[in-house]
Amino acid sequence: MEGSNTKRYALHLELDNHASESLLVILKNPSRATTQVSDKTVFNVSNYVYQNQNKHEALKSIGSISIVNLMPHYQTHSHLLQSQHKRLMDSKNFETIDTLCRHINTVIIAWGNAPKGLDDSYERMKAKMLNILKTHKNQVYYVKQLSAAGNPRHGQVWAYKDPLIDMQL
Repeated sequence: MEGSNTKRYALHLELDNHASESLLVILKNPSRATTQVSDKTVFNVSNYVYQNQNKHEALKSIGSISIVNLMPHYQTHSHLLQSQHKRLMDSKNFETIDTLCRHINTVIIAWGNAPKGLDDSYERMKAKMLNILKTHKNQVYYVKQLSAAGNPRHGQVWAYKDPLIDMQL
């Protein structure tokens, strides 16, 4: 795990020692998961990948998952991030993601809609993230559907039977 008590830049999970590929999942912000303690979202994401390895070609050889976020600040209730409005664009966070995107080709975006009061900042973070993905020519997916606002479903609400959709960037 990369981060501190207030931020998590990346969380790395091993699924299968016999599989060679890695998957990068980009969420909104960390709730409380660490290398010792999971949370609902990390559990749901890892189980989705595990349950669907034989169903989706992109997940067949996944042996590890790296989880990153648009915003690295720990906060279970994302609407409370509004108080940190000025500090949300974290350069170290985007450097970490850029480095991971150079080494991991398969990416699932899963950040959900913007937290209350953060629409402008969120749009800037999404644009920066999509630019990183385009620059590295990553194979990008989302689960089930995009919201009316054009955002991918958050990993916390994925169902095991939801389709994995190829996103053309």
